[in-house]
Formats: sequence, structure tokens, C-alpha cells
Amino acid sequence: MWNSFQESLINCKGLKINIIFNNYIETLKIISKDLKLLNLVQSCLSPYRFLNNLHQINENKYNIKLFNHRCGSCWKCCVEYIFLTDN
Repeated sequence: MWNSFQESLINCKGLKINIIFNNYIETLKIISKDLKLLNLVQSCLSPYRFLNNLHQINENKYNIKLFNHRCGSCWKCCVEYIFLTDN
């Protein structure tokens, strides 16, 4: 899936984005050893210019603490929050 996306992202010669891990299970194994690594990940699907505002609004509205770079509104941030609080 990533290879298809990478080709459509920017059609430039020589553009190559390297993915270190082959699948999400390998990624989760690394992150589970140190959850502080999640703060370094930009995983939100919301437009970046709205991210900080949505983050603050949702923390206040739902009385929760979100990881950095998460809005708490998009499906990815919501699923991630549920997964992390359950595990």
C-alpha cells in the first residue's frame, strides 16, 4: 500500500521514502518497549494548521491527556487513544 501511495505522492525522479519496519507489528514491538516514542510520531490525519487547537479543545472537552501530535478528533487519533488506554 505504501509503495502505491509513495508513487502518487510526488512524481519526482529520485524521491524515495524509506520505511524501516515491514509491518505495524514490528513497529508496535519497538514502541511497546518505550511509550515515550509515541510523542515523536506524527500520526494525526487532521490538517496540521488545526492540530494544536483541536488537541487542546479535545483535552479540555473530554478531560483526557492526548499524546503530542494528536488531535483527538480524527478516527486515527481516536482509535489510537482507545488502544493505548486499553493496553
